[in-house]
Amino acid sequence: MIIGQGIAGSLLGWQAEKVGLSIDIYDEGALESSSAASSGIINPLTGPKYVKSWMIETFMPIARQVYRNIEVEIGQQFMSDIPIWRYIKDIKAENVWDTRSIDPSYERYIGKGGDKAELSDIWPDAHRFGIVSGGFKIEVPIILAALRKKWLSSGTLREEGFVESDLFMAEDGSYQYKETGYKHVILACGYKGTSSKLFATAEYAPFKGEVLICEIDGLPKDRIIKYGKFIMPRLDGTFWVGSTIDHNTVDLVPNKEKAKILITFLDEVVRKPYKVIDHIAGIRPATSYRRPLIGEHRKHKGLYLFNGLGTKGISMTPYFSQQMIGAIASGSTFEETKAFQSAFQV
Repeated sequence: MIIGQGIAGSLLGWQAEKVGLSIDIYDEGALESSSAASSGIINPLTGPKYVKSWMIETFMPIARQVYRNIEVEIGQQFMSDIPIWRYIKDIKAENVWDTRSIDPSYERYIGKGGDKAELSDIWPDAHRFGIVSGGFKIEVPIILAALRKKWLSSGTLREEGFVESDLFMAEDGSYQYKETGYKHVILACGYKGTSSKLFATAEYAPFKGEVLICEIDGLPKDRIIKYGKFIMPRLDGTFWVGSTIDHNTVDLVPNKEKAKILITFLDEVVRKPYKVIDHIAGIRPATSYRRPLIGEHRKHKGLYLFNGLGTKGISMTPYFSQQMIGAIASGSTFEETKAFQSAFQV
C-alpha cells in the first residue's frame, strides 16, 4: 500500500511493479501535490560557494537511468539535458567560481562560456555568468499524469483520501485498510503526511513555494537561468519562474503578493516582453536539517515513511525509492538515513 502519488509515491509504485510486487496506491488528487509545482531541476552545484549537492554523484546516474526507463515505458519525453547559467554578481563570487573551475573533482560540472555579452540584449548589466553542466530537468506534471492514467486504467490507483484511523495491524503483523490486507504500508504523502500520528516524532519544517508560468518572447530555450531566482524553459515553450519561499503559511492558495514579487523580478531582470499564464503554489515537506525522513517504523515492521525530501526530491527519489523497494522485495533491512535515525525514537 502506497499513500500518495506525487513524485515519491509514483517512483515507489513504479519501482515496486518492476520487481513484481502487487501494489495499491491511494491518492485523491495529484493536482494538489507539491511535485506538480516543482521545477524538476537536478542541479549538481548549489549555494553561493558552488558546492556539490548532497550525494549528487550517487543520485544523478540513478535518476537519469530511472527517468529514461520510465520515458521508454510511457512513450513520452519528459526529460532533457540543459545547462544552468548562474549569474556571478561580483569579483568575490567570480573568484569562488574560478576556484571551482580548476578543481579536478568539479570538472564535469563546470561548462565553458558564460560571458555576459552572450545575453547582453536580454539581461541588465551583469558581471558574468558561470555555466553548470551535467545536470538535467524533468517535466514533473508529465510523468505524474502518465503514471496516473496507467494506474487508473489498471485499477492500481484508488482516487480517495487516506484515513489514518482506518489502518489496523493484524495479529500476523500485516495491515488491514478497510476491506483490503497489506503486508507493507508506505506513507509518501508529502506535506499531508506531516501531521501523521503513525510517525508522530517526525520533525518537519514545511514551506510554501510559489511560481509563475510565463510566455517570454525571445528568451533562449536552451538554458536555465539562475539570476537570484530560476527562469527555466519547459517543453511546451513556456517558462517556469520562481520561486518564492514562505515558512509561515501552509496552504495551497496562490498569494497575490508573492506573484507581485516574481513580476517585479521579471520587470527588473528580463528585457523581453512576457505574459503570465499561470500562478502555482506548492508545499514542500522539508526538514530543518535538510535530510529526508525515510525508513521503517521502529516498532511496527512493514510500516514505512518516505517524506521530507524538500527541494531535492526530484534527484533523491529515484535512489531512495530503489533502496526501499529493493529492501522490501528482498526482505532485507533498509539502510536508514541519519536524519531518520535521529528523528525516530519510537
